Amino acid sequence: MFLSELLPPERVHVCLLLDQAWPLKGENQPSEYSPGRRGRTRLNWDHIYQLAWPIPLVTRRCDLKLPSTHAQILSRLLEPAPGPVFLLGIHLCGVLSIRAIETFNRGPKCVGFVLKPCCLPSMHYARQQVSWTLGSHTFAAAEVCCWGRYRQNRWTGPVKATLGPRFRCWAEHLHRGIPWTSKAISRVELVEGHYQDTYLFAWRPYSTEPPLPLVATPEAKAFEAAQHILAEAEPHDAWRGDAIELGSCIVRDADRSYRSWTPPPIAMGDGLQPNSDGLHLVASCCGELHQVYRHVRH
Repeated sequence: MFLSELLPPERVHVCLLLDQAWPLKGENQPSEYSPGRRGRTRLNWDHIYQLAWPIPLVTRRCDLKLPSTHAQILSRLLEPAPGPVFLLGIHLCGVLSIRAIETFNRGPKCVGFVLKPCCLPSMHYARQQVSWTLGSHTFAAAEVCCWGRYRQNRWTGPVKATLGPRFRCWAEHLHRGIPWTSKAISRVELVEGHYQDTYLFAWRPYSTEPPLPLVATPEAKAFEAAQHILAEAEPHDAWRGDAIELGSCIVRDADRSYRSWTPPPIAMGDGLQPNSDGLHLVASCCGELHQVYRHVRH
C-alpha cells in the first residue's frame, strides 16, 4: 500500500498482494479480522478495493508453501507480466522465505528482490532430515529450525534472546542461496534487543526467459565457501553455514570449541582483499578438506 503511494503510477502496472488469508473472489467479506476454516485468519479487503489507490492493488489468495502454487505464480503471474517484476517479501515465516527466493531464482522477468525473513522453520523439517538447495547452496534444516511457536499470540518456546545466532545463520543461508552477484544483506535494529533485524536485497538484468538452473557442484560449493571464509574476520563468523559443507575443522575442534584462526596470508592481496589466485587456492583447499571430512565421518 505504501508503494502504491510512493512509486510513479506511470511506471507500475499493478501491485499484487499474495496471501493465504485473503478471501476468495465472490465470498462474503468479513467486517473485521475473523477466523475461517481450521481457525485460519481471514483478512478484510475493504481498504484495498474501496479506496482509490494511485497504483491498482489486487489480492490473490494462495498457499505459498505448496509446489503447485509456485508453478502457478510462474505461469500465471510472471510469464504474462507486461514488463519487469519486483518481488517483495515482508515478514515471511519459515519456509515462505525459501519459496520467495526460489521464485526469484527461477522466475522470468524478475529484476529486483527484497526479503524480510521472520520466524525460523519448525522442527518438523529437522526431524524429517530435510535439506534445502537454493541456487548452488545447500544447507540442512537442523541448522536453523526452532521448536517454539505462537499459541493465541503468546510465544511458547526458547527465550527469544537466545535465538539471535540461529536466526543470523538462517539469514546467511538465505543470502547465500541467491546466486546473483548483485545482492546485499543488511541489519537494521528497529526494536532494541530484537533479533529479527535482517533484510536481503538482490537485483539482476531483465530477461523474458527464466534463468538457467544452477548445479550445486563440489567446485561451486568450495569456491563459494572460500569467498565466505575470506570475507569474515572471526572464527565463529566463518564457521556459520559451512560446517556441513566443509567440516570446518580449520575453525573448530571436534568438541565444537573454537580455535583461533586468521585468513591465509597467501590468499590476501592489497588492502587485505582476496586476489584471484589466492581465492582459487583457498577454494581448492576447501574442496579437499570437504572430501577428507566426509571420508573421516563415514
